[in-house]
Amino acid sequence: MKTGFDELDNIIHSMKNKEVLLIAGGPAVGKTTLAIDIINSVAKETDKPVLYFSLEKSKKSLEPRILSDNIVISLASSITSIHMTSEKMYREYGGLSLIVVDYLQLVKTGISDEAYEYTRKKVIEILHHIAIMLDVPVIVLSGLSASNNMEYYFKLKSYSNYVSNMLILYKKMNDNRLKIEVIDNTGLFLGRVDLTFNEKLLSFKEIVN
Repeated sequence: MKTGFDELDNIIHSMKNKEVLLIAGGPAVGKTTLAIDIINSVAKETDKPVLYFSLEKSKKSLEPRILSDNIVISLASSITSIHMTSEKMYREYGGLSLIVVDYLQLVKTGISDEAYEYTRKKVIEILHHIAIMLDVPVIVLSGLSASNNMEYYFKLKSYSNYVSNMLILYKKMNDNRLKIEVIDNTGLFLGRVDLTFNEKLLSFKEIVN
């Protein structure tokens, strides 16, 4: 399944069923915009629905940016309800083309906040199980709260058993350009993708070098 960004697809060899792709970055860097660009692209190429779990933004704020009736927005916020909704949609439509969870830190687990890192890892593990069980690619967005993204990258490495590739997003203040560093689950740097933000269309476009 292609992301719609040629250079990114070349680096990760497109999204694959049964695999989890992690998109991580700081506040307001463009994680949701990138995810919406991907689901809009996927929805044009498939007859099976894209299931988008929005845990932060309302349907009303997202709908103007959704370009296909093939995209289903769910506000399910617990890992149990995400699991059940995904299975229900899979049975109803005979499959799904893509599942997106936006975003990891807002998924409720019922586990004490004292076990924060454990709960995040458990969510990733369950989403990986869903990807395998429903034979579908899953994208998970993850917030980074520090300016030093590499500090958090080492924490993200703990998900390596469940995540195929990580996209680490960087963006300078008041700059429309977005840099994506692609890292595989062994920590190997695979490449970099440069995008520019189109304010009129509210979407990213690849910068052709």
